Amino acid sequence: MALNKYAKDYRLENQVNKKGKTVTKAVYVGDHFKFEKSEAEVKKATRIITVCAVVCLFSLILGIAFYRNIGFSSQYYTLIPFACCFLPILYLNLAAYNLLTAKEKVKRETKDAMHDRVAKCGIGIMILDGWNLTGIVLAFILKLVGTVQKPFVFNDVVFIVASVMMMAGALIAFLQRKSIKMVQI
Repeated sequence: MALNKYAKDYRLENQVNKKGKTVTKAVYVGDHFKFEKSEAEVKKATRIITVCAVVCLFSLILGIAFYRNIGFSSQYYTLIPFACCFLPILYLNLAAYNLLTAKEKVKRETKDAMHDRVAKCGIGIMILDGWNLTGIVLAFILKLVGTVQKPFVFNDVVFIVASVMMMAGALIAFLQRKSIKMVQI
């Protein structure tokens, strides 16, 4: 039915079904929300956010697919934050799906699953991927100093490109959150 956060938005009603039995159903009585911007702007922002979410997912898959236990990408301070981006990317893709299927008037829980989630996931991906990119720079500096003896291989180039693509996708999605802002009806 509803999470505790949204319990006050529902009321239980008894209804008689076709067989004559009384059935209790949850009826939404909470606030409804609509997009603040015009429909054209919202559709444009939705397409951009969807593309960014898919780019982030593709970047994650690409980076992990080219992972090998040699080179810079095998350092724990680069791989762990990169792999931890999975959940924020998953939720960003779910927010994009909710945006694509959104109607003119939405419930509070759908609003939270769209607008609020895009902002939170964008920040989360940028923080984790920033940690990853910082680890890559650190590994490169340690390689120049001579502390790390791992070679720089083609897979590292792919990993770095995937990390930069993920950062760009998360940043653009985060900046588009203003175009999908919602107001209470």
